[in-house]
Amino acid sequence: MTEPTPYDMQRQIAADVLTKAGDHAAAQKQDVDLIQKVGTDFHHLITQAQTTLREDTITALERIFPDYGVISPEHRFREDAEFRWVLDPIDGSTNFARGLPLWGSSLALLHRNQAVVGVITLPDTGETYSASLGGQAYRNGVPIEVSKRRTLTDAVVAMTWGKTAAHRQRVLAAAAVLVPAAHAMSAAP
Repeated sequence: MTEPTPYDMQRQIAADVLTKAGDHAAAQKQDVDLIQKVGTDFHHLITQAQTTLREDTITALERIFPDYGVISPEHRFREDAEFRWVLDPIDGSTNFARGLPLWGSSLALLHRNQAVVGVITLPDTGETYSASLGGQAYRNGVPIEVSKRRTLTDAVVAMTWGKTAAHRQRVLAAAAVLVPAAHAMSAAP
């Protein structure tokens, strides 16, 4: 068993808070799926889900850590604080809008501008990943480790395609080098 790090308490709390908020937002995704089927604009519901997730997360964190700052789209609180939470309520909003399960919420804790805690929750798959500086990484509270693979021929490489044409061109150039060298290639949306 690994020894607790100075940031384990914050990591555990952040994982719990973000998981609960993500599950609440995921429930709203069902409304997006329904609206999508009838052909109506669903942008408002995505914004509503982001707002729900942001408010759920920030309310809980500010209650537990009142001296910490928060940085998130449309919300900034005590930006000069020694500790600051950084929240991306819905990472993968395009997937969320289309009813795809590959979306999540990301939360980091900065201590004097250094990342010391990171949490990502994927509500549709029921997974929450968390880690703290100098500590163990976890999936749903169970310790995980970095892959033991040491060569590209044994590795699966995942890449995102990006949102701009210029970024996609760089990804394609990198993929041209990696695909022949890797065991397999996966494209993240």
